[in-house]
Amino acid sequence: MARPVLADADVLIDYAAGTGAAALVERLIHSGRLRVPAVAFYELWRGADSEDDRAEMRRLLAGVPVVWFTRHDAEAAAGVWGGLTERQRVQVGDRDILIAGTALARGWSLLTRNGRHYAMTGAELHDL
Repeated sequence: MARPVLADADVLIDYAAGTGAAALVERLIHSGRLRVPAVAFYELWRGADSEDDRAEMRRLLAGVPVVWFTRHDAEAAAGVWGGLTERQRVQVGDRDILIAGTALARGWSLLTRNGRHYAMTGAELHDL
Protein backbone atom coordinates (compact mmCIF):
# COMPACT_ATOMS: atom_id res chain seq x y z
CA MET A 1 0.00 0.00 0.00
CA ALA A 2 1.17 3.51 -0.78
CA ARG A 3 2.06 5.86 2.04
CA PRO A 4 -0.70 7.62 3.94
CA VAL A 5 -1.46 11.26 3.14
CA LEU A 6 -2.15 13.78 5.89
CA ALA A 7 -5.00 16.22 5.12
CA ASP A 8 -5.06 19.85 6.13
CA ALA A 9 -8.44 21.29 7.16
CA ASP A 10 -8.78 23.35 3.98
CA VAL A 11 -9.00 20.31 1.70
CA LEU A 12 -11.46 18.64 4.08
CA ILE A 13 -13.63 21.74 3.86
CA ASP A 14 -13.38 21.41 0.05
CA TYR A 15 -14.53 17.81 0.37
CA ALA A 16 -17.53 18.76 2.49
CA ALA A 17 -18.46 21.49 -0.01
CA GLY A 18 -17.81 19.33 -3.10
CA THR A 19 -15.32 21.86 -4.51
CA GLY A 20 -11.57 22.30 -5.01
CA ALA A 21 -9.71 19.20 -3.84
CA ALA A 22 -12.91 17.22 -3.14
CA ALA A 23 -12.35 14.58 -5.84
CA LEU A 24 -8.78 13.91 -4.71
CA VAL A 25 -9.82 13.70 -1.05
CA GLU A 26 -12.53 11.21 -2.01
CA ARG A 27 -10.04 9.06 -3.93
CA LEU A 28 -7.65 9.07 -0.98
CA ILE A 29 -10.45 8.11 1.40
CA HIS A 30 -11.55 5.23 -0.81
CA SER A 31 -7.97 3.99 -1.17
CA GLY A 32 -7.57 4.01 2.62
CA ARG A 33 -4.66 6.44 2.49
CA LEU A 34 -6.15 9.62 3.96
CA ARG A 35 -5.39 10.56 7.55
CA VAL A 36 -6.63 13.58 9.51
CA PRO A 37 -4.30 15.09 12.10
CA ALA A 38 -6.07 15.81 15.39
CA VAL A 39 -5.20 19.49 14.99
CA ALA A 40 -7.03 19.68 11.63
CA PHE A 41 -9.98 17.77 13.11
CA TYR A 42 -10.08 20.38 15.88
CA GLU A 43 -10.14 23.15 13.27
CA LEU A 44 -13.05 21.47 11.47
CA TRP A 45 -14.99 20.83 14.65
CA ARG A 46 -14.40 24.37 15.89
CA GLY A 47 -15.78 25.72 12.61
CA ALA A 48 -18.90 23.56 12.65
CA ASP A 49 -21.78 25.91 13.35
CA SER A 50 -24.40 23.37 14.32
CA GLU A 51 -25.03 19.79 15.28
CA ASP A 52 -26.11 19.21 11.67
CA ASP A 53 -22.67 20.40 10.49
CA ARG A 54 -20.95 18.09 12.98
CA ALA A 55 -23.14 15.17 11.90
CA GLU A 56 -22.18 15.84 8.28
CA MET A 57 -18.48 15.86 9.22
CA ARG A 58 -18.91 12.56 11.05
CA ARG A 59 -20.59 11.07 7.99
CA LEU A 60 -18.03 12.38 5.51
CA LEU A 61 -15.04 11.28 7.57
CA ALA A 62 -16.41 7.96 8.81
CA GLY A 63 -13.57 5.46 8.74
CA VAL A 64 -10.86 8.07 8.18
CA PRO A 65 -8.31 7.71 11.01
CA VAL A 66 -7.61 10.72 13.19
CA VAL A 67 -3.88 10.87 13.89
CA TRP A 68 -3.04 11.89 17.44
CA PHE A 69 -0.09 14.18 18.10
CA THR A 70 2.83 12.22 19.57
CA ARG A 71 6.17 13.00 21.14
CA HIS A 72 7.91 12.37 17.80
CA ASP A 73 5.50 14.75 16.07
CA ALA A 74 6.21 17.37 18.76
CA GLU A 75 9.96 16.99 18.30
CA ALA A 76 9.61 17.40 14.52
CA ALA A 77 7.30 20.40 14.95
CA ALA A 78 9.78 22.03 17.32
CA GLY A 79 12.45 21.50 14.67
CA VAL A 80 10.23 23.18 12.10
CA TRP A 81 9.60 26.11 14.46
CA GLY A 82 13.34 26.44 15.12
CA GLY A 83 14.09 26.56 11.41
CA LEU A 84 11.69 29.40 10.69
CA THR A 85 12.28 33.10 11.09
CA GLU A 86 10.04 35.05 13.44
CA ARG A 87 8.07 36.37 10.47
CA GLN A 88 7.64 32.86 9.00
CA ARG A 89 6.42 31.56 12.36
CA VAL A 90 3.68 34.16 12.32
CA GLN A 91 2.80 33.41 8.68
CA VAL A 92 2.60 29.66 9.19
CA GLY A 93 1.03 29.68 12.65
CA ASP A 94 1.35 27.17 15.46
CA ARG A 95 -1.44 24.83 14.34
CA ASP A 96 0.06 24.40 10.89
CA ILE A 97 3.53 23.93 12.38
CA LEU A 98 2.06 21.07 14.44
CA ILE A 99 0.48 19.56 11.31
CA ALA A 100 3.74 19.89 9.37
CA GLY A 101 5.64 18.26 12.24
CA THR A 102 3.21 15.34 12.19
CA ALA A 103 3.75 14.84 8.45
CA LEU A 104 7.53 15.11 8.77
CA ALA A 105 7.81 12.76 11.75
CA ARG A 106 5.85 10.07 9.93
CA GLY A 107 7.34 10.56 6.46
CA TRP A 108 3.92 11.30 4.98
CA SER A 109 3.01 13.90 2.41
CA LEU A 110 0.62 16.71 3.25
CA LEU A 111 -2.45 17.55 1.18
CA THR A 112 -3.27 21.24 1.42
CA ARG A 113 -4.25 24.21 -0.70
CA ASN A 114 -1.95 26.30 1.47
CA GLY A 115 1.26 25.07 -0.09
CA ARG A 116 2.95 28.45 -0.06
CA HIS A 117 3.38 28.59 3.68
CA TYR A 118 3.69 24.84 4.26
CA ALA A 119 6.63 24.88 1.83
CA MET A 120 8.52 26.90 4.46
CA THR A 121 8.21 23.98 6.89
CA GLY A 122 9.97 21.40 4.74
CA ALA A 123 6.92 19.12 4.70
CA GLU A 124 6.45 17.14 1.49
CA LEU A 125 3.39 18.47 -0.29
CA HIS A 126 1.03 16.04 -2.01
CA ASP A 127 0.12 17.14 -5.53
CA LEU A 128 -3.37 18.56 -5.87
